[in-house]
Order: sequence, then structure tokens, then C-alpha cells
Amino acid sequence: MNQAYRIFVFIGFFVWMITGTGCREIVTTTVIHQDGSCVRTVRVTSSSQEMSSSAFPVPTDSSWEITTTKSRSDSSRFVYTATKSFTNVEDLAAEYLPKDSSRLHLDIQITLQKNFQWFFTYFTYTESYKKTFPFNKVPISSYITPEELDAYLNNQDSTGLKDKISEYETRSIYEEFYQGLLGAIKTHPAPGIDSLLVIRKKEQLYQTLLNSEDADSSNEFADTFIPQTAQVLGASLPQFVRDTLRTITKHIETKLDFFGDINANSYHNILVMPGTVLRANADSTSGDTITWNLDGKEFSYQDYSMWAESRVTNWGTVIIAALIVMLFFSLSRKMQSTGRKSVGTPEEGTD
Repeated sequence: MNQAYRIFVFIGFFVWMITGTGCREIVTTTVIHQDGSCVRTVRVTSSSQEMSSSAFPVPTDSSWEITTTKSRSDSSRFVYTATKSFTNVEDLAAEYLPKDSSRLHLDIQITLQKNFQWFFTYFTYTESYKKTFPFNKVPISSYITPEELDAYLNNQDSTGLKDKISEYETRSIYEEFYQGLLGAIKTHPAPGIDSLLVIRKKEQLYQTLLNSEDADSSNEFADTFIPQTAQVLGASLPQFVRDTLRTITKHIETKLDFFGDINANSYHNILVMPGTVLRANADSTSGDTITWNLDGKEFSYQDYSMWAESRVTNWGTVIIAALIVMLFFSLSRKMQSTGRKSVGTPEEGTD
């Protein structure tokens, strides 16, 4: 059993992967109109009809038009579809603002820039999925370079890169546990245990927890970690410290449920832009339709932005400009014709 696998078993991560309602296929379609209004459709294919527990923010309120049907290709799965029209993209973006602070959801940020330049209007759409790995006490740069991370995210990873990512993950999870332990001991020291001892035993505790043979996915994280922490420190932990560690381990479990949910899904984003598509960082473009195909890994450790730019011809401005040009040439020719007649007419009183 490798190290990364051990620590995830401790927190029930793989129990979630086996028993959860993961493996959702999420297709998000956004149609941008020339006036800046838009229509959003989210279609989720899943083994469950229940969407409120999804870490991906699936619309469930009555302001959306929602239908649920059986999948035509697999009768054991359901297709949940939610559609809503928005006056502007700002209203769409507001739909994804956090509404329940007690739950973790994927942070989605959406913008549309409209740039009028006489004959053309340029539209730039951006939708960003913020990084989802929910442990931030250890910088990823301490374990992997930006170039190595790009290679890993582009599936050019080797065993060495996977090992670096695994170590970053386990160190980050452990750091959350360790910082909670250290903070609790600082405020509630006990006979034989103080913060200096915890600091000195940090690496030993990490290795002990990581390589524990007592890991059992049927147990709570705290049931394994708290007794072993006391053993490494060589003394019984005060009740306040044990309670604090139980709270921390619950938070860790919640964060990893979120991370596991996000990474169990596949994501397809379809964008329909007004006018002619000029540029996009998408997987494919066909006419005015742009498509991105993602998995959770691509926005696990860094933000992932999808963007596209299109151009619409302002025919009204073009016609007005053409009329002005025609009027200018007409007046210019008339003035030239009048000037020639003036030159060719004899003055009165000359012989």
C-alpha cells in the first residue's frame, strides 16, 4: 500500500468513491446573445436524481426550468436538466455566488466583456473554475515546479510526478491536522506535553500516521489518529485537545468528500458566441460553438480558465458610414462641377 493511499483510507476517501453517487457527466451549455443576454443549461447524467449534495453547483431552485428523465442509453441512470435565461452575464455569475457557507462547492467565476469599435463589437467570455484541492497550508511549489505541474495536468506524467503530487497531498492534509494539534496544545498544555514537544515530534508523528497498520476505512479518522498522536507524544492528550482534533478531522473528511466528488465527474462546457469566433483556448470550435472537455484533475491544483473571443459586425454603423462617404463624394463632385463652371464663365464688361 503506497503512502498516498494509506492516508486517504484513514479519512474514508475511498469509501466515498465506492459508495457515493460519483461519476456524474456534467454538460454545461451557455448561449451568449448579441445584446449581452444569455441562456444557461446544465445537464447532469447520474445514477441519482438527488442533486443538492453535488460539489459541482447544480441548479435546484424554482427559478430554473428543471426536468428529470431516464437516460436513453442506460436505464439505471437519470438525466437532470436545468435551464434559465439571464438578462446579462452578471446575473448568471451571481447565480454561482456561495449561498451555503456550511457546504463546499466548486467556485465558478464568469465574465463577459463587450468592446464596441465602430464597425465591429468584440465579445470576450471567460469562465473560471477555481482550484479545488482544499488544503492550502503547504505551497505546491515546495514539491513540484510549474513545468512539472503542466506536464502532469496534460497527462504527460511519469511515476515520479505522481509521487510528487501524492506527497504534496499527504503533507498538506497532515499539516492541517498538525497545525490544529499545535494550536490546541499552545492554549491547553498538559503535563509532559507542550508546543516545543509537538514541534520536535512533527516528522515522527507524520511518519507514524502515514505508515499506521491500524488504518481501517470503517473507522473514523480521529479514532486512528488521536491514540497514535498520544503515543508519539508520550502522554495522554487533554480532553480539549482530543475534542479539537475530532473537530479538525471532521473538517478534513468534509474537504476530502468535496475533493473526491469533484474528481469523480467528467465536465463538458459548450459555449455559443455571437458573430464570428476569433480565438478560444478550447478543445474544439465549430462555427459559433466552442467546446471544452475536462476532468477534475485539470483544476485540482490551479485555476482553470475557459475563454473565447468573437466579433460581430455592426451593420448599422457600416451603413451610416457608407451613406456619409457617399454624401461626401456627392458633395465633393458637386463642388468640383460648380468650380469648373465658374472658371469657364467670362466676366461682365470684358472685350
